Amino acid sequence: MRNSYSVLPSKPTENDILRWIAEVTRSRADDLSDYENQQATKPSIYPVPLSMTDLIGTEKAGDIAADTTHLYIVTDNAGTLVWRRVALSTF
Repeated sequence: MRNSYSVLPSKPTENDILRWIAEVTRSRADDLSDYENQQATKPSIYPVPLSMTDLIGTEKAGDIAADTTHLYIVTDNAGTLVWRRVALSTF
């Protein structure tokens, strides 16, 4: 979102409320335009990693890998990308 909305005072007047509505209405149109024009982000699918640090350098947070027992996801761990895995089970 491009805009941050102002906060109404604790005891707003009618004019405060009308100004706020006008501001939000204008800003909301910008936000919707930003959202509709964003590029889709599609995760890349990688071979199954051998360890949580088995990165080849092109991964980004949200990329995935899978085998018959686990789903692997690249996560950002305090600025360091690592693989995390989740066991697959039947429900």
